[in-house]
Amino acid sequence: MKKNQIQEAELFFVSGQLFEAEILYRKIIKTKSVSEEQKARIYCNLGIIYSIQGELKKAEAEYLNSLEINKKLNRQEGLSNIYCNLGVLYSNWGDMAEAEKMYKQSLEIDENSGKMEGVAGICINLGNIYYIQGKLETAEEMFNKAMTISKHLELFDSLPIIFSNLGSINLFWGKLGKAEELFRNALKTSEILKNNEAISSIYTSLASVNHKWGNIEAAIDLCQKAISISIQHKIIENEANSYSVLAEIYKTRGDLSEAEKFFKQSLEIDEKLEKKVGIADDFCGLASVYIINNEFKNAEELLNKSFEINKKMENLSGLAENHYEFANLFKRKKEFDVAEVKYRQSLEIAEKTNDIERKGKCFCELGDLYVLMEDFNKAKEALDKSMEINQGCNFKENSAKTYNYYGNLYLQFFEKKEALKNYNSALKLFEELGNQQKADEIKLLIDNITKY
Repeated sequence: MKKNQIQEAELFFVSGQLFEAEILYRKIIKTKSVSEEQKARIYCNLGIIYSIQGELKKAEAEYLNSLEINKKLNRQEGLSNIYCNLGVLYSNWGDMAEAEKMYKQSLEIDENSGKMEGVAGICINLGNIYYIQGKLETAEEMFNKAMTISKHLELFDSLPIIFSNLGSINLFWGKLGKAEELFRNALKTSEILKNNEAISSIYTSLASVNHKWGNIEAAIDLCQKAISISIQHKIIENEANSYSVLAEIYKTRGDLSEAEKFFKQSLEIDEKLEKKVGIADDFCGLASVYIINNEFKNAEELLNKSFEINKKMENLSGLAENHYEFANLFKRKKEFDVAEVKYRQSLEIAEKTNDIERKGKCFCELGDLYVLMEDFNKAKEALDKSMEINQGCNFKENSAKTYNYYGNLYLQFFEKKEALKNYNSALKLFEELGNQQKADEIKLLIDNITKY
């Protein structure tokens, strides 16, 4: 085998000509003169090629070939790289326990060898796993450790993802101002580095912040920017994330056909990438649309699929969302006792993970449920808790719903003045959110009260 064949294959690989690289690597691997160390590197690169192409089983096989050789040669750097790559692979499959195991083995090697750049990268990957599992304090600890190392070593390329991940944690905790600040820091660094992948991702995150604040037009604009960059630079994972967030925004506006369309576009990409977290979220998002449209059979089927994925992955935030949507489904079907259990299960997870928004949403819907069950003391208690959370964090959509349900509650006692006061507050917020259907429903209630 000629040395320039390996160099030619490497050139194809780094320049993104993966088909040509694969063919040449396959030819090289069959030659007798190729060394074991070279084989280990080639198998690793083949694994990366298959991973990029979405052929994850083939990628795993090549990584394991490389792992076996690196163990035999006791090549610590090679072992660390393979463990890390396998961690990414298993994470995408939703096998978080195996992914964590791989990352920790890689981390141990890099810490023992003093390879701090590698330590920073693994801390980011472990932080992502802990975030999915709802272990947010541990995730924050990992991201902060990566931040300290990255700043010390001037690893500026790592800073956008760290800022962004810390922003996502604060978003989860309902600290929207802090989340926006971190996302803006990430965006500033990404623009300096001209990192289009990071820029598109951060635009989507900023869209989520604006969505929760009720700045709907700004949120849509940010999503569209993210999608445009993702399509232009073929960053399809970010494209899927943007479609999912855009779907949630249109659902807030009451435009369910657009919401369904964008959830389906996100699902199509996530299924192609075999991205389990995204698939579960998309199933649940579509189910939420079908529940509102009273398509109960389709909704329940998708929720069951989403639940199975999240259960396998130990995705606590995903499971909380599943229980919440199951509760919405059973409430619509007037199976109130089952709905209450599901809201409580969602709330229990939200308490465990300190998911502020989820707690506000659960208390809000429990308040409505108790009105329907004519347990008015419990309804008032739940709605009071919801309003305290939603106003404290400025969650506009949840506040609008809570005012609406307060109005329904006071109407039961014929307290028209209080009912009108709350309906008018709900009307104002729904109009600001651009949800004309809900606004019209509230206007009709107000008209009926003022007539009689």
